Amino acid sequence: MNFNVLLITLLSVSNISCSNKPSKADFRNSIASEFEKESLNQSDIRNVAQQSYQKNEKSFIVDKEINGLIIQLKNIPVELLALKELKNTPSFSKTQLDSVIKSYGEIEYFNLQFTSKTSNLYRDIKGKYKPEMLQNILNSKISSSFKLDSVHLPVVFHYNSTMGVFPGFSFFIGFEKSQFQKSKKLIIEKSIFNETKIEIDITSLANSKS
Repeated sequence: MNFNVLLITLLSVSNISCSNKPSKADFRNSIASEFEKESLNQSDIRNVAQQSYQKNEKSFIVDKEINGLIIQLKNIPVELLALKELKNTPSFSKTQLDSVIKSYGEIEYFNLQFTSKTSNLYRDIKGKYKPEMLQNILNSKISSSFKLDSVHLPVVFHYNSTMGVFPGFSFFIGFEKSQFQKSKKLIIEKSIFNETKIEIDITSLANSKS
């Protein structure tokens, strides 16, 4: 094959791959398109939103494994949070949905999970601390361990207690959107999970168009 033809072919394949890359915009557009249908079904909107989120999941997640510790940061779109809040509302308009979305403010929300590749992290950590001390750490003290570029702390923080059903630890956190979009790393300072500071590249999330 002629070299120029080969080069053009490779560039074409590259462009197709880039154009097919899942994006947050695809997720949001899928919800907006549901409101344009003549027969509007709220349960359909929730299903479409969840399916689209799962389909584009890779564009909402960054993770890292270090010494058997697996850390996953998953961006939770405000649309999903708003739809969950409206789950007991049998009928709602796009205006109502937008109003709930607006109430979440200029914040990016995430689930931050810690698990172990080799053991049950929840059981391991629980065995090292007295119950009262562990709850104090998980519910408040550890929040200062999570920072953007070693500077910005979460403005929303909540420990998701699963009573051991989940073999690790999960936190619902939020950072100011303006700070998050300018950040390059999520820093996890030394904590009950890690003996040394861990840095996670978040540019794929921070630079994503919302």
